[in-house]
Amino acid sequence: MADNGAPGAQLTSLERALRKNTMQMERLLAHQVWSALGEEKVLTFPYQNLEISFHLPEGWFDLLQRIILLNRKFYEVPLLENIRARLGPRPVIADIGANIGNHSVFFAKVCKAEHVHAFEPIPHIQKILRRNTELNAMSGFTLYPFALGEAKGNIGVDMFNPANLGSTTLAPGRDGQIPIKTLDSLELDGLSLLKIDVEGMQDAVLRGASNTIRESRPILVIEAFKKNQERAKTTALLGEMGYAVDQIIGHNIIALPAAHS
Repeated sequence: MADNGAPGAQLTSLERALRKNTMQMERLLAHQVWSALGEEKVLTFPYQNLEISFHLPEGWFDLLQRIILLNRKFYEVPLLENIRARLGPRPVIADIGANIGNHSVFFAKVCKAEHVHAFEPIPHIQKILRRNTELNAMSGFTLYPFALGEAKGNIGVDMFNPANLGSTTLAPGRDGQIPIKTLDSLELDGLSLLKIDVEGMQDAVLRGASNTIRESRPILVIEAFKKNQERAKTTALLGEMGYAVDQIIGHNIIALPAAHS
């Protein structure tokens, strides 16, 4: 019989308790900061001589919104700045899995994108995204209110976590009201970058974008975790598409056309 009083078990229990207490304290602090934002719940902060604004209606509770709120800067700045250094002037960008617009706003304001094509299938998140594009006066911007995949169809929500809206997962094959299209069907020309953050559905998105990728040869930035061989499978697919992994930052693969990697 296992000894529940063993040092290892006690340490694990202590770590869980500390983690829970830290989260509670962070949310308490975030709620205080969030409450001071006023009725519109808009946070404004400077970034490289620019004024950036985000509508954060669940800023004390949702993970991404809370990170922006407490840090008063973009989420994933090292990744975003790495991407910016790789882009030429006036890039055209597809932000697939745009969430509330953290990356889209950075691409438009800081990278000075000619156009940002943002894909976000969840209606509640779309409303926040639209508000953030308005706050930042993003004229070269199109919001596509549907999911991308390997083939046309419909999909349903599998898991919706209000404490982490970005972790919302969709369930292929389920009876759902969210339409799926392929990126290829949109015939977007001259893409400089595809950023894909779709909670495990990236391989389907890539297959449905194969023609676009072959024609434009954009930089690819793809969230892919190590668990269940997810990253290995995505890396193998990228190889089949003529791409090589150039760098990994956090959970994100940065891949370039193999001849230029």
